[in-house]
Amino acid sequence: WTLQPDRAMLSTLSLTLSYQVGVPSGRAAIATRSAGGPAMMARTPLMAGNWKMNTDLDEAVALAKAVSAEADKASGVDVAVCVPSPFLIPVKEALAGGKVGLGAQDCHWEDAGAFTGAISTSMIKSVGSDYVLAGHSERRAGFGDSDADGKK
Repeated sequence: WTLQPDRAMLSTLSLTLSYQVGVPSGRAAIATRSAGGPAMMARTPLMAGNWKMNTDLDEAVALAKAVSAEADKASGVDVAVCVPSPFLIPVKEALAGGKVGLGAQDCHWEDAGAFTGAISTSMIKSVGSDYVLAGHSERRAGFGDSDADGKK
């Protein structure tokens, strides 16, 4: 099996988000806009690729460089890659100087403690990650994560 970096590897997730206090988001925003209420603030779409449990270190670095080169050609969109935790630092280094953000694939809600294999948000931030996935459906299905876990 050989990983060939190309545009198909960057699965897309386009989000239009609002951080304006009092402006609804998600389904509530759609209902509010449909009823003639305030529209959400325009925000640059985010295209994020979740690499899941794929790639080894060399493949991750090569893919990061390929994604960065393609993202530099794109306009009107923010781009990020969410990589396996062992590759956060080398992928961050491979992305240096480009416009691609770095994301972790999961986090634990506690700052520290006896949670073998878990990674805290402060750990993720300390290695230069810009994003973290939380509440992913695969974590829910495979590991029993719940809505309550995702809100912690």
